[in-house]
Amino acid sequence: MNFKQTINEEQEILLEYTKHNISELIASGSIPLAAGMMDRLGFLEKDQLAYHVTNFEYLKELASNQHKKKQISCFTKGGPELLRLPSQPNILMMLKGTTVIKGKTDIWTLVSTRDRRWLDINPKGYAGAKADKLLFLVQGVLNSVAKRADIFVDAYGDSSLIKQTIDNLPGKQKIILYKSYLQEMENMLNKHYKVLIAYINDAAEWDYNEVILTRWEIMDVWCIEYDDNVTTHLLNKLNLPFAGVMSKRDLKDLKI
Repeated sequence: MNFKQTINEEQEILLEYTKHNISELIASGSIPLAAGMMDRLGFLEKDQLAYHVTNFEYLKELASNQHKKKQISCFTKGGPELLRLPSQPNILMMLKGTTVIKGKTDIWTLVSTRDRRWLDINPKGYAGAKADKLLFLVQGVLNSVAKRADIFVDAYGDSSLIKQTIDNLPGKQKIILYKSYLQEMENMLNKHYKVLIAYINDAAEWDYNEVILTRWEIMDVWCIEYDDNVTTHLLNKLNLPFAGVMSKRDLKDLKI
């Protein structure tokens, strides 16, 4: 599939409520965590272990997504916040894959179609001035790209208006804008690498961290505070290794 087909497919798929379309992500000043770009910037690390919490009903989907380019949010260091996740996970997995990016805390990634992750910069969060500096640079990328494409947007203004402007562009212009945004983002990050590092090391005050993996495989699966024949039967059917039952309290102490 070529670049144009990939972008068109992403924009045409109906997104789940937790996912975001490209125009929204660009308008908000998010950074695409494209594996190729992150590799050239020196972030990719192969054969890395990390944990992922999920729910029983997603086991089949996760098993089928192994070894693919899809990205998944994980952690290598637990924290008490994991005990209070609104999703109330009942499955813990250990995964092995390629790290796209790794923070010392939660780095606020958003999900695009096909589970591609974007870094959401939170200027009102814990990182403060570090977030402001990175966001300013990202907004400068959008202003520069839009100006060269003869598109009027105010990257420092209302993100909903920017999104509307991008949504109203003809399909070909959207593709050109997105491709230019990726290219210029990489150029900017290559020059301001330390600004990105400073932000992802201090993006939140949580004890757990966030690691984005791609081309991952499932190494072990634990049930969190329950065990039943239905789960073990499904794990056997999916050829996934069952490592036993883990207490919810133990999530905060996990570390790789």
